[in-house]
Amino acid sequence: MSKVHFIVFTLFSFLVISHQSLARSGLNIEETIRQCQMHVSDKRLTTSDDGVNETAFQCYQKVLAVEPDNIKSKQGIETIEKTYFSWASRALSQGNLEKADIYISRLQEVNPFSADAVVLKRLLREVDSKKIMNNPYPTQSFSYSMPQINELVIKLNILDRQAAAQRLELRAILFEKLLDGIKGRSKKDTEIQGTLIDKLINLIDRALDDKSLSEVKGYIGELDEYIKPNSYSKYEAAKKRFTTIGNEISNQFENEISECDNLYSKGRLTVIESNVRGENAFDCYMALKDKYKNNHEAISTIPSKLESIIEACNKQAKDAQNSDELRIYLKRLTIVLNNNTSPLLSPHKKRFAEMLMPECQRDMDALAYTTSDNKHPGKTALGCYKEVATNTSVFNKEIKTAINKMVAYYDERIETKEKENELASKAILEERKKLVTLFISEFNLQ
Repeated sequence: MSKVHFIVFTLFSFLVISHQSLARSGLNIEETIRQCQMHVSDKRLTTSDDGVNETAFQCYQKVLAVEPDNIKSKQGIETIEKTYFSWASRALSQGNLEKADIYISRLQEVNPFSADAVVLKRLLREVDSKKIMNNPYPTQSFSYSMPQINELVIKLNILDRQAAAQRLELRAILFEKLLDGIKGRSKKDTEIQGTLIDKLINLIDRALDDKSLSEVKGYIGELDEYIKPNSYSKYEAAKKRFTTIGNEISNQFENEISECDNLYSKGRLTVIESNVRGENAFDCYMALKDKYKNNHEAISTIPSKLESIIEACNKQAKDAQNSDELRIYLKRLTIVLNNNTSPLLSPHKKRFAEMLMPECQRDMDALAYTTSDNKHPGKTALGCYKEVATNTSVFNKEIKTAINKMVAYYDERIETKEKENELASKAILEERKKLVTLFISEFNLQ
């Protein structure tokens, strides 16, 4: 027998045996696979709750028992793995740890050696102990394998429910890792490259959901170098959405900032002028700063607007003619600076104290130490000196002298009332002296 005849005979024998094997099993492969696919569609993957005795996994296993190399069956089982991975990931992201654990167990039932199941199990433990919230970032030994990339994606999903700043930071790291994967090992593997690009586009969509246009602009700028024009319809759609959202936000921002500008032009700079928080230029600009924190136009525009308010408040304080005016303008300036120790406040505080000192002396001369006299209701020497000491320590020596005079006065009056047996009056004077001694302790004037 020639070599060619031998090969033909061998192939013929294999086909005959295979046909006989299938005939003995009585299994119609194509029909069975269609049945398996129906089980998948109906979500009967490894369990059945609707009275059907068979599951998709059992169905595909039945085919592989007869035809071990059946491609459709292998692809079907791979689909079951991906489905359980997706379900477990979503359950983790939603904080449904019990359901996630069930899906991970079923994934391991389908593939006991699944690398994704190992990752999911670890993430499940980390979420349960809240470790992932404290350390969501990848280790240094990142090898750009799909399980590691999947891990980062899941972490990002979990952090979607956490603080925006942490989410944005992790998204930037994930983008860098995915892009590195495209630049490197995926060039020889179009399937992995396609998967990485798809995940990058999803990442862009997530950033667009957050209205994080500056972030998206950077992503698109880098990706344009690696994605050919019109080669990914989802990418083109994301770019179009970026432009649309950008225009919408820009128009909305212009309308809202014009309202803030209107408050500014009316002189309603801070909450003091408007009496209602939110109806003043400062609060209006600050609200926009927070709302559009990821918008380049807002980031570049609002600081100069806030600086204008600071300059206006600073000028008002400089132009104040008396302590009542300066008290108001100093409070406004403190609000917009959001820093009570700012060097910009120092000269105004000193001048305010200088204006107050004669008023404090007037109250001293009227013996309105801790209670006001009829000529100046609501004004007391103690309250006046407290305002001075709060703003500057320059006059502490003069204040200490005045405070000692108050203590001596109350000691003398208390002694007199005790001798006259006017115990009620004595108790009132002791309470007033207590206010003075508390002031001494508060400002360390011993």
